[in-house]
Amino acid sequence: MKLSRILIVASIIVAGACSRNYVTVQGGRLAGVPSESGADVTVYKGVPFAAAPVGDLRWKAPQPAPAWKGVFHADEFGKAIPQPVAQEGEFYWHEYYTGGYAELDEDGLTLDIWCPSDARPGDKLPVLVWIHGGGFRSGWSSEVEFDGDGMARRGVILVSVNYRLGVFGFFAHPQVLEENPGSDGNFGLLDQLAALEWVRDNIGAFGGDPDNVTLAGQSAGGISVKLLCASPLSKGLFTRAIIQSGGTNPLETTDIHSAESCTALALKLQELSGGKTLAELRALPWQEIYALADSAAASMPGPFAWWPASGDSFKAFWSSAEAGAIADIPYMVGGTKDDALGLGEGCDDFARFRAAQSANPVYIYEFNRELPGEIVAGAFHAAELWYVFGTLARSSRPFTEGDYALSGRIQDAWCNFARSGNPGGGWQAWTEESPNHAILDVE
Repeated sequence: MKLSRILIVASIIVAGACSRNYVTVQGGRLAGVPSESGADVTVYKGVPFAAAPVGDLRWKAPQPAPAWKGVFHADEFGKAIPQPVAQEGEFYWHEYYTGGYAELDEDGLTLDIWCPSDARPGDKLPVLVWIHGGGFRSGWSSEVEFDGDGMARRGVILVSVNYRLGVFGFFAHPQVLEENPGSDGNFGLLDQLAALEWVRDNIGAFGGDPDNVTLAGQSAGGISVKLLCASPLSKGLFTRAIIQSGGTNPLETTDIHSAESCTALALKLQELSGGKTLAELRALPWQEIYALADSAAASMPGPFAWWPASGDSFKAFWSSAEAGAIADIPYMVGGTKDDALGLGEGCDDFARFRAAQSANPVYIYEFNRELPGEIVAGAFHAAELWYVFGTLARSSRPFTEGDYALSGRIQDAWCNFARSGNPGGGWQAWTEESPNHAILDVE
């Protein structure tokens, strides 16, 4: 009797051990968990790629994450960087946030990894690194619409990244700039670079290829991709880029603000604090900093407060692209039909001068599917995210079989592009003779 009980307990322990996938990274040993949709995909949730940017590390370049003892059980998604919370009744609350928000905390520099459970070091699977949108002031890596199962099942490892937002991510105070030469005050962008460096140094343990990394993002994430493509700091960290509704027009204030305006905003926050020193500001709870940031932005009206600042390390994408000073890699660009940030002649103009500069292709898409439902229909800004990540079943919208088929085609295209730089499926690159746009819609 005792022996049989021992065997039962032992079998439970073995089963629990087999339900996790272990890898060793720079910080130590990681234990992933099976995806909710099946054990053929393993997820590593909330993996720290940098030290918590709190206390003296607030408004400093990201530092390496401290090593941990034993096994880090990556079974819970990380926290979200402090941000405004969508209110009930708002459109995007209905679309994405009815299930609530992640816990808000400055200690949120984590990433999430989805990979095939049978992937092993040396498999050299393609990698797609995802930068979420949210106007550089909101969003997080594990929102309900993001999931890597579909990509992992197509043989692509997905890495979704958190980065500092708002005043915590973009603070061009003169003393901060002096402390962090080359940062331009763009700590959110430096976080993204740190995540890419972490991927370069560690993704091989998950079966990924550090020399085959596609950087992708939507909205502010798409703008981030553009700014990293124009930054000398990103050289060699990725091999392709996908810019979703990140704008491709010459209105550069939508990409990056002048250093002077960003510095003026930071000094205004300091003034509203009663002239506190930088050390005193770093010692304040994040809630007080957040309130000061809101007040500073309200007293200095302008587009997109707490935004990336131009400087030596981060420059406007459009002028950099015209000058041939962006990453010479294949690009996929586009947006949604009802999205002013995504389409227009800018995509064609970008493809035109890229064709004059490089043999690397530019693929352009238009997402034209008007989403079904009673709240708001249309191909609105961010409408394609359910399809790119194959998460239509998580939405309350009455999606059809045609929507699921469209999602499958989109995931195939994104994964093919990550794999080889060609989305396949008959999608042709833009040329002057044949200015192709792939129309993404139900058939």
